[in-house]
Amino acid sequence: MYCCANCFHDKFLKEHIQTISTEVGDCSFCVSKNVNVINPEELYDLFVPVLELYEEEPKGKKLNDLLQENWNTFKIRGKRKQIDLLTDITGENNLNKKLFKAKSEADVSKTIQWEKFRWELKHKNRFFPEMIHDKEELKVLFTHLTSQIKKSLKTRYYRARIDDKFEFTGKKMKKPPVILSTNGRANPYGISYLYLASNINTAISEIRPYKNECITVAEFQAKDDLVLADLRTPKDVISPFLLNGEFELNFILENMPFISKLSEELSKPINPKDANLEYLPSQFLCEFIKHVGYDGIVYNSSLAKGVNYAIFNDSKLKMTKKFRYKVDNIDVKSTEVKLSK
Repeated sequence: MYCCANCFHDKFLKEHIQTISTEVGDCSFCVSKNVNVINPEELYDLFVPVLELYEEEPKGKKLNDLLQENWNTFKIRGKRKQIDLLTDITGENNLNKKLFKAKSEADVSKTIQWEKFRWELKHKNRFFPEMIHDKEELKVLFTHLTSQIKKSLKTRYYRARIDDKFEFTGKKMKKPPVILSTNGRANPYGISYLYLASNINTAISEIRPYKNECITVAEFQAKDDLVLADLRTPKDVISPFLLNGEFELNFILENMPFISKLSEELSKPINPKDANLEYLPSQFLCEFIKHVGYDGIVYNSSLAKGVNYAIFNDSKLKMTKKFRYKVDNIDVKSTEVKLSK
């Protein structure tokens, strides 16, 4: 039996399999053809520390379900296939008959505290909040969400602006002057960041244009390496197979609901009329991230399939191209809601 990188969602496992594989063939689990394959038992040493987070519990869940819920480990969706793969990795032949639970439960109190902090920041204490989370612990959590982008990769980023009759000059496609900077998802009023997207469609979607409006789009590349706090999907960013020892594994497992809550803060849809208040928590997060030394953040778009970036210092990027678009159509989708009595 062979497995391949396509069996797993975990980025580290995918890269590890590609690195150690010495054979090309067909995968026995996800049925990928002509790919780099390995014997599943070659992953045993990597899985042991992670599996030690769990213990048998008659009223618990299947081990594959826990790995998927806690870490999003597998790409193959068939539960039987996941169990079969775990069986071949561990050598345990009766995993399908056993139920498990995490030895250390997720700490939901921190997500509750965050909700209280959000309310306090919006409605009670703006500059000296009392419910603020432990800053040192926050700093440690963000070290596990760090994404380094090398300038040598020449990754392209895009910014869109609605223009009137003429395309914007290159200078006007950078971050706005502080006197013109309004509230944003990442920046407070009067503090200017450069908002970028991973593709042109996402950049245009983020500015919510109307039909027939014209858009100037600038393409950027990094002049220096960038260190970003990656707040997209923590379970995709953090690999348990890279964590060091029992303490760190338990620390992240306990804090995963809280980390996921922080991620939601940056990507959830916000009604523009509520933005001044609703952006306060995400602005606090971004100010903290900037304070501890990051160049910016990366987060999911709530309006398109790409991702967004907020760069604190735009001198680390250079504009390489400009484009101009006209909005031909805007699709509106709706869901019926029940009328109140």
